[in-house]
Amino acid sequence: MDVTRDYSQINAHKWKLWEIAGIGLVAYLIFVPGAIGTITGFFSGLNISGAGGGAVAGAQPGKIAIQVNDPLAGSGNNAPTLAIYPQSSVVVGGVTYGPSQIIESPTVTSAGVATTAAFYPPGAQLIGKLTLSNYETEYWKFTYPGASASQVQGGQWPTVILYQPKLATITISLTDGSGNTYASAGNDINFTNSGACTSGNNCLGVSSTTLTVTITNTVANTGYISTFDPQNNVNWCLAGSFKEGTSGSPNKATYSGMPVGFTVGSQRFYATNLNGGFGSVPAGANFTPQNSGCNTNNISSGGLTEQTVGTTTNGGSLSFKFTAGVGSLTHGNTIVDSIQVWEYADLTYAAANSGVFSPSAVQLGSTFTFTLAA
Repeated sequence: MDVTRDYSQINAHKWKLWEIAGIGLVAYLIFVPGAIGTITGFFSGLNISGAGGGAVAGAQPGKIAIQVNDPLAGSGNNAPTLAIYPQSSVVVGGVTYGPSQIIESPTVTSAGVATTAAFYPPGAQLIGKLTLSNYETEYWKFTYPGASASQVQGGQWPTVILYQPKLATITISLTDGSGNTYASAGNDINFTNSGACTSGNNCLGVSSTTLTVTITNTVANTGYISTFDPQNNVNWCLAGSFKEGTSGSPNKATYSGMPVGFTVGSQRFYATNLNGGFGSVPAGANFTPQNSGCNTNNISSGGLTEQTVGTTTNGGSLSFKFTAGVGSLTHGNTIVDSIQVWEYADLTYAAANSGVFSPSAVQLGSTFTFTLAA
């Protein structure tokens, strides 16, 4: 029996471009360490972009190389604390971990580099939580693609890039509808222009005025990413709040234009989501807002994040407006109101929890106060 193989058909075959490219790609993935699974995390939805496709075919369990970068300064972050959780549940090293359990906390170097100790199964859906003083706390979701045989052999692990910007430093200013600008705890906003108006204050002669709140970031390459807290199931938005005081003559002035309002006891609260990013992202900028849920109930324009690209500084200022009216205030009546900016804020949570914006909410900057008078 002639068992000689006939290669004539192979030699006569006219190779197509896609066949040649496919063979080249397979060879690249097999023989080039690190070719499979480099995940670049940019701010797209709530997942690291490109990480949602699951495990790579034929991939093996492996470690994860992690790089933590400041997306605005363009450098690795200095030794943030990193904790890795499962998104739902995952078996690692024979142990089943639930969504609230830390699998491990790899040490991150001063250059922002870490490698996990554990081997993770291909397709593992994970969360990386980052904390660092003066930087924004972040949760990043990603799917581990698994490692190739050459990566396992050479210890060249798939890389996940996580981003963590430095928090903005802010100032707040207030302008009335007549163009007068107010410092915190400065002159009264006085609705009357009669002789009853207190000397030294702005006497508007109107029954209502539009107030513009301007929030300015004073430090370049800092900002805020609107994210999501998967452990408490709340949005982590940037929010502006306006609160009527309780001393003087509360519940007499009128307020309108804020998208969310609620009361705590008899005290009136109002709030809006704010733009953490640029508002509109300029060419060359390495930052966009992340959580689209923070676009609702948002009346702000501009954006808080400030980034220098070459010699150009982009962003760094936002504003929102609301209307204050004299209502039933009469001469001698005053009310001291306050404006605050909150990070890690969820407006729905605040309305249901006595004005607390989330379990992790932190005030950004100082409280701005102003007085309404008749």
